[in-house]
Amino acid sequence: MIKRQDPAQRLAAAAGDGGITLVLGAGVSITRGVPGWGAVTAHLWSEAFPDSPLPPLSGTTQAFPLALELCARQLGAAHFVSSLKARLYRDLRMPSRAESHRANDTLGVLARLATLEHAQGSERRIVRIISFNADDLLEQAVGALAPRVRVLKPIVRASQSPERGVGQQPIPVYHLHGYLPQNPRAKWHHGAPDSLVFTDAQYWSGVAEPMGFANRVMNFALHDSRCIFLGLSMTDLNLMRWLAVRTNQIETDKTTQFGQAPEADTRRAIRRAMDRHFWIRPDSDDPSGFTSRWLALRGVEAVPLPDWSGDHLSALFGRCFQPP
Repeated sequence: MIKRQDPAQRLAAAAGDGGITLVLGAGVSITRGVPGWGAVTAHLWSEAFPDSPLPPLSGTTQAFPLALELCARQLGAAHFVSSLKARLYRDLRMPSRAESHRANDTLGVLARLATLEHAQGSERRIVRIISFNADDLLEQAVGALAPRVRVLKPIVRASQSPERGVGQQPIPVYHLHGYLPQNPRAKWHHGAPDSLVFTDAQYWSGVAEPMGFANRVMNFALHDSRCIFLGLSMTDLNLMRWLAVRTNQIETDKTTQFGQAPEADTRRAIRRAMDRHFWIRPDSDDPSGFTSRWLALRGVEAVPLPDWSGDHLSALFGRCFQPP
């Protein structure tokens, strides 16, 4: 009987083949002091409506964009952006440059991985990074490790594109929810407050156009690469929609392609086309396993970690991204 590989082994094999997209959520920045949705919403609400307490919001994140839209309307666009940026970086805890080389939190591990992968030039396995974070903590963390090398290139608009050519081109980082760097002085490190996706209206504006920036980038990544999701709950409505659209397209295509073939053959072909993405998370992020079971239907396999502390993530990436 052939023993089936465990999820970490399958992830390592996929990473070794290259063509990897890292998809990052808020969880990668939390340890550095960046607030979650609840804290951001509470802060902006207190500025917009100082005499009206923030009402209880539902347990899902879908209620926060509604509250933030009320805040944006009350404060005005410029005030909303400046208050949002101030809150994002108010409690920032970044290690010193010397400490960055041994930082073992998620952001520290990702920064070292990006720096090492960039040094591989045309042999690198990571083709892009997609971030749902408006902060520039990843860029800052990489800059602390390689201050004289342009390892990353933030891309926040449809008019921007990755750099091409021979040699060590920067890894593109697509900020799908906008970009508010703490220090935007460098000309290639500018912000894009007009591209923020925090309010309900901004969400719908970003997804209404089928070939809009976020839709195009995420759908292309799901199609042409293997995505590794990290720091995400995987319950964002847009992400669920992107995965569902991909599933429907593959099922329709394979059913048509196989025509009158036995149903079992068609289902196997669908699974071969589907199963290529991974979600790294500790069991505490999905204690019932419900989200992992649902994601398996969408071609995303859960790769469990004992927890986020210690060197668990560093050890996993060490297996996945050994020098070619």
